[in-house]
Amino acid sequence: MLCCSKRKDDKDDGLRPAGFIPVDASRWRTGEQKVPSRIEHLNKEWLTVALRIKGHLKADGRVTSVEVRPIGEGLGMMADMALLHLTLDGALPGAPHRMVAKFAPQKQDKLPRFIVKFQLRNEAHFYNDFTVAGGGLPRPACYLAAERRRAKPTFLMLLEIVDDAVTYTRIGGCDVAEHLERAVGALGGLHARWWDHPRKAPLQWALHPHQGLGRVLFSRQYFAYSLSRALRAMRVWEPETFAPLLAWSELLTRAAPLVVKQCTTPPFTLVHGDAHLDNIFFADRFPSGCAFIDHANMMLAKPLLDVAFFLGTCRRLQAAGCRLQAASPRASEAATPRAACVIEQARISPPLCVARKR
Repeated sequence: MLCCSKRKDDKDDGLRPAGFIPVDASRWRTGEQKVPSRIEHLNKEWLTVALRIKGHLKADGRVTSVEVRPIGEGLGMMADMALLHLTLDGALPGAPHRMVAKFAPQKQDKLPRFIVKFQLRNEAHFYNDFTVAGGGLPRPACYLAAERRRAKPTFLMLLEIVDDAVTYTRIGGCDVAEHLERAVGALGGLHARWWDHPRKAPLQWALHPHQGLGRVLFSRQYFAYSLSRALRAMRVWEPETFAPLLAWSELLTRAAPLVVKQCTTPPFTLVHGDAHLDNIFFADRFPSGCAFIDHANMMLAKPLLDVAFFLGTCRRLQAAGCRLQAASPRASEAATPRAACVIEQARISPPLCVARKR
């Protein structure tokens, strides 16, 4: 039986950051505070107003210059991004002079608008609505996250530049067992923080397998459709690379109802949804020794989804799995009852999955 400690009222948690403003506040829709939709529309006048509102500039402080350099063009990123270098007059302590600006894509034709809006809204809420400690998952600082409600998705996030961290890729993998342990431990902290939380404030924006769009995305029909398309793409794209998965195609198709049942059976918690090495920075200055980015796929779901995705996309799968199992008993000794449940589930589930496949 999974145990769960009594949840403290979220309203009393102090989870909101200083100067909290809702992502979709009316002030971001009109006038001089209207959220710009494109990189080229971002100027020192708008940044001056925004940084004053968010408490980074004195009342008469201003951005005297801004250097904008677009990044990520042609890399298939689901956002328009730029590096900003600011010169500030009247800056308050901790005011950022460098940041990443992340916009909703203006030339996105591969995904429906509602998916783009849904994913960027998830990310904006997680960055904006919680302190790092309150959200439960280490991440870079967010200086502003705002949405201008309109037919075309219009979002802007101003985020910390992280250039002092160790990074890895899914292709290159990671051989540092300590870093693999840090990543899985941080995910366990997120899962423990939001264990069995309902889809209501402060997570009213999160997809849920039993409600709204979640009922569609977690349905047997959608899973079968997605699996069929994925297998077809593997056969056409790189059949040799995906040969092990293609060999399981019949088993995966037969097991689809069981997979859906497992994914839609409580308990649920908030999951990252895209936990792989490209989305993690490793540095001692972060809580848990790492920080996660790209929170667009956050949802209320089974915690094993994060663990399985991380292990499944990590090229050093064996090292990650062994380290996870070795680390979990030590972590369980000091964990709260709810966190211990998450750790234990993560520890035993991958071996069980392998045994069932055999």
